[in-house]
Amino acid sequence: SIHNIFILILYGLFATTLFGSIGILIALMAKQFDHLGVFNTFFLTPLTMLGGVFYSIKILPPLFQKFVLFNPLFYLIDGFRYGLLGISDAPLIQGMIVSAVLSIGFFSFVVLSFQVSVVAMLKFRTAAPLGGYRSSASRPRFPTRITLLTLPIRFLSSKDVQRLAPKR
Repeated sequence: SIHNIFILILYGLFATTLFGSIGILIALMAKQFDHLGVFNTFFLTPLTMLGGVFYSIKILPPLFQKFVLFNPLFYLIDGFRYGLLGISDAPLIQGMIVSAVLSIGFFSFVVLSFQVSVVAMLKFRTAAPLGGYRSSASRPRFPTRITLLTLPIRFLSSKDVQRLAPKR
């Protein structure tokens, strides 16, 4: 039976928001299809294996236990374990804070990237000359190799970025 369904759903939302946002950012930065696997191979798999998926961190030496506490995936895994079994290796509130900050942070970065890129696309478009374009080759086109993450750097002034930044 499930120990705490509320915790399980909460950590499920944290995990889907975090991994969905990271996936969108990686897809935006990848120039080729092969680049999508780099994050999974070199970051996600080692962090998962070192995050206590197959073992409790209590069996590790004290130095490695402290090292594992810096792994953000550990808190997601520990939260799921608590929701299912009622067993936790770290304080639950600490895991909720770390998971919430990461999820909200990455999601906010994705939303801001999309907002800034839409403004940049609108700014890049120019009005057609009075007589129109002579051919489709002379029509200005939006650059295809620019990703949403590089648009703010290339097209927006600092005033545009300040205007789009969330108000404090």
